[in-house]
Amino acid sequence: MMAQSDRQSAEDTLPSVLWGLDPVHGVFAKLYIQDILQLKNSQHVPGIFFYGTHPISRVDILGTVVQRQEKEKFYTFGVDDGTGVISCVYWKKQMPAQVTKTASPPGGLNLRQLLNRLAGLEEDKRLVELGDVVRVRGRVRDYREQREVSSISLVKVSDPVLAAQISRMLELPH
Repeated sequence: MMAQSDRQSAEDTLPSVLWGLDPVHGVFAKLYIQDILQLKNSQHVPGIFFYGTHPISRVDILGTVVQRQEKEKFYTFGVDDGTGVISCVYWKKQMPAQVTKTASPPGGLNLRQLLNRLAGLEEDKRLVELGDVVRVRGRVRDYREQREVSSISLVKVSDPVLAAQISRMLELPH
């Protein structure tokens, strides 16, 4: 009963019409994974969660890849920041449906071959391995009763002396 009243009070504090005035609502909120896992669902608006009284839909996390799985259309990564582990889904980019065939100049590549090569190079840069430090930005969602981040951006961070992770800890609320 208490959890229900807490959830209602968070949503009733600021009506959804005024959520855009909250400075945290429209940005990628930098949060610990533990805080993301404890966000409360909005009862009225799907895809909105509450951090205290702040409506949150997008997050920015920094952590170490502890799990990696490749599926046909997406990658899933388990990211650990020391406070918890969350699953991050990164969708593979789809090639345009059909690139019209063009006559290739003698000894040259056609447009489709160039696009395929460029897509392959782009995918290679995005692949991360276990133990890599990554910065993930994306939308928070619940899928099959598990909290996850649907990644919009996934960047490998070169951080040999842990400077980025220490800086992030100093930025975040305690």
